[in-house]
Amino acid sequence: MQPARSQRTRLGASLLAIAGSAALAGAVATSTPAAATSTAVAVYAPAATAQIHPGVQMYTDGAQCTANFVFTDASGATYVGYAAHCAGTGAATDTDGCAAGSPPLGTKVDFVEGGSLVSGGTRVGGGTLAYSSWLSMQQANETDPNTCAYNDLALVRVALQELTEPTPEQHALADWMRQHDELSS
Repeated sequence: MQPARSQRTRLGASLLAIAGSAALAGAVATSTPAAATSTAVAVYAPAATAQIHPGVQMYTDGAQCTANFVFTDASGATYVGYAAHCAGTGAATDTDGCAAGSPPLGTKVDFVEGGSLVSGGTRVGGGTLAYSSWLSMQQANETDPNTCAYNDLALVRVALQELTEPTPEQHALADWMRQHDELSS
């Protein structure tokens, strides 16, 4: 059974995009789906040189924790996850997300390499608090003790320019991929 024409077209475009990305110094370019409302294209730094990555330190109003995973949404926005208690405003031992204080969404978060108790390290980027399970549970008036103790996730939205500055060639490839995807849809 032969794949549908649009599937073959998308497969060919995908293979061409992969080859083009490799030719552009190993950069990986991703396009936003045609149905999405955003036209931003995330072009990430190679893993070996990325400054914002799992394990980087994240500072929020004086509190410090390490990043866990990198997420994207359907609009192409990029988020870095960390524990919601890392953005808490109370004591370091506060673990009840239904009762502990937390800064509001939109709070500035810095990504830092090499920081410690005696040194601030080097700022390598920034973002804003976009989601906190602690704030969500408080808004929903959650009371289950296990949920309050173990629902501990926050997401920081990272500005596209903080991830890497795409080259003109990467912009051109991303524009071509977006146009080709719209034509083949």
